Amino acid sequence: MSQTGVAAPSVKKRSVSVKKMPDWSFWRACIIAVIVVAVFELGFFNLGHWRTQRAEPVETGAVQIGEGLEAQGNDKYTIVDPDKATITVQVHRPGTANGAVNVKSVRVVATSESEDSEPSSRNHFSNAVISVNDIAAANSDKEWIQSTSSDGVWGDFRNTLEYSSNPRTQYLLFGKKLKTYESTAVRITFQNGKGNAVRFDHLEVNPHIAFTINPFRLLAEIILIGFFVVFRPSARVWRKQAGTSIVRQNICLAAYIVAWSVLIVLIAYTTRRVYYGLNTSHWHWEDTEPYQRLADALVHGHTWLDLPVDHSLETMANPYSADDRYALMGSGSRQYFWDHAYYNGHYYSYFGVVPAVLTLVPYQLITGKWMPTWAVIGVFSILAVTFGTLLVRRLARDYFPSATLGSVWLTIIGFNIGTNLFVYVHSTSFYGVPMACSIALVLMGLLVLADFQAAKWHGFGTMGDHRFIVHGVESRFATAVHGRLLPCIPNVLAADHQASYTVLA
Repeated sequence: MSQTGVAAPSVKKRSVSVKKMPDWSFWRACIIAVIVVAVFELGFFNLGHWRTQRAEPVETGAVQIGEGLEAQGNDKYTIVDPDKATITVQVHRPGTANGAVNVKSVRVVATSESEDSEPSSRNHFSNAVISVNDIAAANSDKEWIQSTSSDGVWGDFRNTLEYSSNPRTQYLLFGKKLKTYESTAVRITFQNGKGNAVRFDHLEVNPHIAFTINPFRLLAEIILIGFFVVFRPSARVWRKQAGTSIVRQNICLAAYIVAWSVLIVLIAYTTRRVYYGLNTSHWHWEDTEPYQRLADALVHGHTWLDLPVDHSLETMANPYSADDRYALMGSGSRQYFWDHAYYNGHYYSYFGVVPAVLTLVPYQLITGKWMPTWAVIGVFSILAVTFGTLLVRRLARDYFPSATLGSVWLTIIGFNIGTNLFVYVHSTSFYGVPMACSIALVLMGLLVLADFQAAKWHGFGTMGDHRFIVHGVESRFATAVHGRLLPCIPNVLAADHQASYTVLA
């Protein structure tokens, strides 16, 4: 009612709906990402395909096996003289007897079978230098142009061809800068040592490398480019705060741990290698399963390894003298094992027993079989990824509660890369077993210590008020943290914790 007694007209409030504007920066980043992936997958990674499209057809003729190779049958050869371990193949233009050709690419086919009957040989590589003769040279019988002086080797920066029975490893692009060679022969010179086995079925000259889209490589490209899209400067992750009670963030964290672990195990499985034999580079025998033998020894109630012991070790005045052992080696007739400890007529493993006790012994007791090295490294790598990720997340929650979601995730990813686990799983030799085990146990211990400190602080209700400087940014920590946990806390969290939430969009 107004002062005059007349009712004032009612004014209806209109609700104004605010439309949420689309994030155009996100879609622009996605379009750029698609273009970048297409350029790399269709262009760069298929460069061999595009470079061999115009290669002239070539026919091969007689094959000459060098005196340094001894045929074993089934496309296998043993190197008996490394200086003469060669295979020479005559080449010519179609329709001619000896018409010289321009060699642009070769394929060394390891086996005549489309699918190798020995899957393990897909990890057995022959190392070769490819050469072509130059008929225009002053002395054409001796003028061989090697691939090591070429600018065009595909996938091997040392300009040699390391191939196995896997067809994708058998191609090499050949070409010297600013010059074209007319050739009538192609020579394969093996670089493996004496006693090593190599494989050869036939040689293809100027093959057209097939256009391929590798799904695993494509997935890796998408993940990599997706990383830059998610963490671009204007992304939302820089405007959100990390929190352990947010369900969506916890689901993402669990999915990350699973995905990272699966990737590591797949790499370990695909690069697995088991070798037992003479290594001619140092004339000692190698056994890549000392942890399996150690576990087997523990299961059977002793600590020495079940390996043959050369009788000369028992009669030598000093079996620990490398010079004395090398003097007796000769051409490899002695059997001395590399990286093993000899004592009182037995070989022992001087690597720590903890990995064997935690994994290999229980596995053998349950299954009756030896646990593969790749699986051992895989188990400890999964534990390291899990404990490391949870540790970083716990430290971010306890000491940097204002850190943005983006900084926490960058720290988690950088931390897992920095553990160097990819090195150990990419070459799954037994040397990676104690490394992966120690990383996993240390991270587990730090996580338990962080839990203990948090419980202690919650129990007493107070934290010591001590200050320190991280790259010029003042932060507060308990005294107990300084010497133990602080070195594991990435500085990026400290800086981000103190920063304001003004983000460049």
